[in-house]
Amino acid sequence: MIQLYCRKQKSETEMKRKFYERVQQPHENEYLFGTQLNVLSRQSHPELLPFQCENVIKDQFIKGLKDRSLSTKLRIDKDNKSLNEIVDDAMRYERAHADVNDLLQRKRI
Repeated sequence: MIQLYCRKQKSETEMKRKFYERVQQPHENEYLFGTQLNVLSRQSHPELLPFQCENVIKDQFIKGLKDRSLSTKLRIDKDNKSLNEIVDDAMRYERAHADVNDLLQRKRI
């Protein structure tokens, strides 16, 4: 019995570590990153209620974004927005950023 309990504790601890170390990968868009955090959160925080879990995901999503300036912008208003709104804002920002870069590239050619 003790071995089973210790194994479960270790597994939950390992899942929590994976969740809190998870960051956006170089070729991963914001939607996929948010979805992956959502899946990991269910495994790492089974004790949390849905609204509590959403707050944990929002924090890790913002913390784990590869764009630090975007992370700072989203952190300012995170308490007034849902996880979906934050992910949508991040996707819009990245699309706008990519469009500006494309425009600058075209002007150089």
